[in-house]
Amino acid sequence: MERSKITIEHAVLGRPAHIDAFTIGRASPRTTVLMFGGSGMSREEYERRAQTIVPVFDDDLVRLESEGIELAFFFVSAPWDVSFADVVTDDTVSAHWRRHVELDIRPLVETSTTYGCAYSGGAALLLSGVHESMTGATIIGGDLVPEDFTKPDAWPSPLIAVYNLADPVFAANRGIVEQLVEAEDARLLRKLPGTHAFADYVGNGTWAGVLRRAWQESKSKRP
Repeated sequence: MERSKITIEHAVLGRPAHIDAFTIGRASPRTTVLMFGGSGMSREEYERRAQTIVPVFDDDLVRLESEGIELAFFFVSAPWDVSFADVVTDDTVSAHWRRHVELDIRPLVETSTTYGCAYSGGAALLLSGVHESMTGATIIGGDLVPEDFTKPDAWPSPLIAVYNLADPVFAANRGIVEQLVEAEDARLLRKLPGTHAFADYVGNGTWAGVLRRAWQESKSKRP
């Protein structure tokens, strides 16, 4: 496994931004998983993370590599200066965020297929329209899920929405998620123990399962 920190000096957001980058398997994988972190990030924590690489993914990435999975994984820490609620409700904020992703992030992570992932309020960032150029997506403990989300025609499967059984965020998003399920735009998975803590989603195998799903879907499309 290779891991590195990417720093974007001239970001659309008007300040430096950073991404944690990991590669497992081949040096130039054809599949990318792009993940957006959850809300609640302070400026101090964001700037501290700029000097480190988030370690929570390491064990699973090593395990997935031993299974023969080959992919690039990029983790985007939640922005401290973007309102997640406004990304959902304000077209100007949403367009500004999408421009940041399109111009600052996507050129760095582009491969033949890109699968989206988001934790907690990161669902608002991913489903702002950023998801439309991807091949599919999973939200983990998704918060602020947009009620106007529709599955892109090119996606082979609906949006996957995963919530632990004791995740309190599900209650706030249940109505919207169930509407999306009824419209066949989403599929709800709510079977595993755990709270809203991301460590619980790692511990019960949910997060690793997202990468396995992205890898399997990309394999099915290859000649």
